[in-house]
Amino acid sequence: MDEARDLGEAGNDGVSQDEARGQQGSSKCPSLDEVVPRKQFPEEEAITNPAESTEIHPSQQQELSSHNSSIASSSQEDDGEDEEEEPLFKYQRLEGHIDKVFKNDNGSAFTTSEKLIGLGTHNGVVYILNHRIELIKRFRPHSATIYDIKIEVAEQFVATASMDGKISIVQLAGGNDVFILDLKRPMMAVAMEPLYHKHPNKRQFISGGLAGNLTLHEKGWLGNKETILHSDEGSIWSVEWKNNLVVWANDTGIRIIDVNTHQKVAYIIRGADEPRADLYRCHFSWSTAEKLLVGWADTIRVVSIKEAPNASHIPLSLISTSSASSSNLSVTVDMVFHVDCIISGICAWEAGGSPDIAILAHTSEPEEDLDVGTSTQPSDDGTVDSITPRSSKRKPAQRPELRIISSNAKEISSDPLNIKSFQRYQPNDYCLCHLVPPPGNGKKKKVDDESLYVMSPQDLILVELRNRSDHISWMIEHQNYEGAMKEVEEAGLAGAHGYSLSEIGHKYLNHLISQGQFQVAANASPPILASDVEAWEDWIFMLTEKGQLDVIIPHVPTESPRLSKVVYEVILVHLLRTNPQELLNMIRKWSPELYSISAVLPSALDRLSRDFGNSGILMTCIAELYILNHQPGKAVSYLLRLRKPEVFDLIKDNNLFTDVQDQALLMIEFSDELNRKNLERLQDEGSADKDKADPMPTTRPDESSPREYSAAIDLLVQHTYSIPVARVMAQLTDHRRYQFMYLDALFELDPSLGTDYADLHVDLLAEFNRQRLMKFLRSSTFYNLGKAYQICHDLDFVPEMVYLLGRMGNNKKALFLIIDRIGDVHRAIEFAKEQNDDDLWEDLLRYSETRPAFIRGLLDNVGSEIDPIRLIHRIQNGLEIPDLKASIIKILQDFHLQISLIEGCRSIMVSDCRDLSNVYYTSQTLGALGDPTLRCQKCNKLLTEPNKPVTATEEGIELVAETSIAEMGSTLSIMFLCRHSFHSLCVFDSNTVLAALAEQQLDRSRSALGNSVDNHTGRFNAINLKFAQTLILRSGEGSCPICTSGSKNAIQSQLK
Repeated sequence: MDEARDLGEAGNDGVSQDEARGQQGSSKCPSLDEVVPRKQFPEEEAITNPAESTEIHPSQQQELSSHNSSIASSSQEDDGEDEEEEPLFKYQRLEGHIDKVFKNDNGSAFTTSEKLIGLGTHNGVVYILNHRIELIKRFRPHSATIYDIKIEVAEQFVATASMDGKISIVQLAGGNDVFILDLKRPMMAVAMEPLYHKHPNKRQFISGGLAGNLTLHEKGWLGNKETILHSDEGSIWSVEWKNNLVVWANDTGIRIIDVNTHQKVAYIIRGADEPRADLYRCHFSWSTAEKLLVGWADTIRVVSIKEAPNASHIPLSLISTSSASSSNLSVTVDMVFHVDCIISGICAWEAGGSPDIAILAHTSEPEEDLDVGTSTQPSDDGTVDSITPRSSKRKPAQRPELRIISSNAKEISSDPLNIKSFQRYQPNDYCLCHLVPPPGNGKKKKVDDESLYVMSPQDLILVELRNRSDHISWMIEHQNYEGAMKEVEEAGLAGAHGYSLSEIGHKYLNHLISQGQFQVAANASPPILASDVEAWEDWIFMLTEKGQLDVIIPHVPTESPRLSKVVYEVILVHLLRTNPQELLNMIRKWSPELYSISAVLPSALDRLSRDFGNSGILMTCIAELYILNHQPGKAVSYLLRLRKPEVFDLIKDNNLFTDVQDQALLMIEFSDELNRKNLERLQDEGSADKDKADPMPTTRPDESSPREYSAAIDLLVQHTYSIPVARVMAQLTDHRRYQFMYLDALFELDPSLGTDYADLHVDLLAEFNRQRLMKFLRSSTFYNLGKAYQICHDLDFVPEMVYLLGRMGNNKKALFLIIDRIGDVHRAIEFAKEQNDDDLWEDLLRYSETRPAFIRGLLDNVGSEIDPIRLIHRIQNGLEIPDLKASIIKILQDFHLQISLIEGCRSIMVSDCRDLSNVYYTSQTLGALGDPTLRCQKCNKLLTEPNKPVTATEEGIELVAETSIAEMGSTLSIMFLCRHSFHSLCVFDSNTVLAALAEQQLDRSRSALGNSVDNHTGRFNAINLKFAQTLILRSGEGSCPICTSGSKNAIQSQLK
């Protein structure tokens, strides 16, 4: 812890406040002659300080004390002669997630915003919390102490500076932007531009540290840019950015710069008698856009930043970060206060109605042997170099004080704070932050809503003004009942904060209690307490302490008003100890919203473990409490022990299957008991409808059915995903009957669920339900065949043995068992058919040669598997077979019937083929619809376009007339059945043959029709040409060139 101490703490070891200030006896501020030379900016002028400064001593404090809470120190001793006055503040040590932080780490930096709290630790961890101390985000951007942390105004980014030399900026909302800059030297301060989130292309922030450079960083899409705004004046200790102005503190003093123009605005020099800059951290706080509060060591400065007289009349708060210029500003130090402490934090405080100043004061016990010259200072790498002091003791610190100082240097309030381990902490270990809630819905903000946060390495304290409720409470604590009633009357119902005039009646009630009239006081309390919840609760708790709670229980209200849950819990716990039956009545009467069931249950469980006389009532109470608390799973075990039939409906309705994983045996036993009782009741009533009783199966196999076992078994098998099979079987190890019921129902639902227990299932089926054994053997493939056969062999289950032998491949032995032990020829035949083994048929025939009954059975069941001639040949001479003639006649009849069926099938097939051929022929010979755009598949010309005409025949006859056959052939087209189209002359290359056939046909027409043909030569020539084409096509000489060529190519490829 000491090694990771903040820089301020390390620098304060052995240095007293008075020695650090030297011989400061004068109240004058440093003169301008004491300004440190400025080499870099010769044109810059220092700000003139007021002619006089004010020293604030304890004698100027008003007579105020703080005994508000455990946070305020109780070490102050009030003057007995002075009347105690009401404190100004109330303090609350914040808990929640912050306790986990302080348990493993120490806080080193702190900041607040409208909705968030930022906390940095010595381990380099950043915690972002809301004001309810709920963790929003946690990350560790650093490996060493975080010295500074800032949250952007829009609360989208948080920036930190650390001893490890890194600056980190992490996005809190709207994305996951993380930027870490390693500057290789310990960084003490960081500040983001106020509108950092609005400039994604050019985001600016400022950093400073032990390197002494105040650097402006610009982070954009094209890269990062660094500009050193100031250097060579020692380390940078603090930085704040407001609008376009940046203020920082270094070893020589305080400077203000205009970021936009990089022009220095002001320079406030440290006094020569002030402690070294590295000993105590400088604290800035902007009370307004025009006023800056500076707290450094024991000095408070109020700095005004106003517009110059010749500047335009634009308020400074409205000047954006890109428009303000230092030439418009005038900076002055209005006031300087000196205090008798070291300032650990400063901020404006207006909750009192005036512009006051709040500081966190750190004081130490005076020691004579400490010197200001002995100190420690961090080195360049962030470590602490020790310088041997005159005294090796660290001066013990006193409790830090929260002081309110008025604008005229009057100390209004000073409250010591009860900080954990305050003796070990130094001024730089504390942080003070101011939170002013923003105005909502256009309304002006309330000054009473202002609050302060005080952080130490191990504490976070919320400081708020005491409200009217606190004021009334304080008067009641001091027995000023009259004043309290008057305050309630003035405030009215809305402003009374829970108090009422009925509190005056407490005097009467207290009087009755002092007289021992408890019953009378209980009867009189309802009209006095009325609807005052707090009064009711106090009254009930007081009677509880006096052992008279029973007198007030009948009068306790449950509605209007409804008391706190603790009250009803106290009553229930009291009834638990004194009257369990009344407790059960109250549980059923009261709404579960009145009390916390989780607070009553532990007491009830403890009482049940010690009290067996009322165990039934107590278990009922516990079960009903669990159900009311929406924990029905925990109530199941108690309902099962109480044998409540509704437990199964409770499990199903609330999906409590996971909760009853370990209650399987108890459920089955209870369900079995319910079924037996129902069966006995039905038997007593003489009812024959036993299905309604859902009887449990007995050892008789004909009564076993998975759906008849019980509600418990059904529940277990239906929800194996929540109640594993292995978990149930482990509980049923010593209950074979229950194991059989469970596994059999499981197999009925899904045969694959109980595969791990298949061998046990076979054994249980053989014991409890043989009729279902064969079904299981045929359906399941997960059991061991050898074990199953041994079980069946021991019990002489022949059919099962036959099946298992067949599964194992020992078909001859299985067939022998069927023939020898069962004597069922039909079964033997079926077995042989199932195995489909010729050798097995041969064995069956050989076994049957000497058995007439088997031969008759084989003859009656001949088929494709048995050749009847082969069977008849194997019959021995002289063997008498009953009804052999009838069997042979039946074989012949079956053979003739088979032949008849084959012939009929053939006739049907021939008829169908003929019909389909006709359909195909008709469809192929139908006319085809022509398209004028169709082209010849050979010459690629339109079919309507004439091809080259035939010019001559073999006899030298020229066909050049307009009506000649050659000319008509040039326009004739052919479409084959394959739907390929050609010009006639593109298919028939032999024009001579075509013309000769046409002339031959023309001669035939002349002989038949006479000279009338010559009169219509053109028409007859066209007809004859078509007729000639048809003859050639039918003769097979003309065919589709494309299809013929494809067929030839296919034949040639096959031959190759």
